[in-house]
Amino acid sequence: MGKFQLQKMRKFGLKLTCPLNQQARNGGLNLTESQTWINFMDQHKISWCNWSLNDKAETASALVPGASTTGPWPDRELTASGRFLKSQIMKNTNNLQ
Repeated sequence: MGKFQLQKMRKFGLKLTCPLNQQARNGGLNLTESQTWINFMDQHKISWCNWSLNDKAETASALVPGASTTGPWPDRELTASGRFLKSQIMKNTNNLQ
């Protein structure tokens, strides 16, 4: 892939909404699509982050309702989205060593 094509894809990607948040607010959680986007961003050295950390009663929330506000959070205090994000962060942290 040429440099121009990559720049074009990055600009296009910046205009999109993260699929984890877009589809998960109060709908379905699409971790396969989220993994595809994370793989794309990792491959092209595009940084990413989770946009919020809360315990709202919606599938995009990382914490279950009533979870500790200070952490550290055991898996029982994480939603499916939170466990997925934790695994991605830990995987990328391990790659830094």
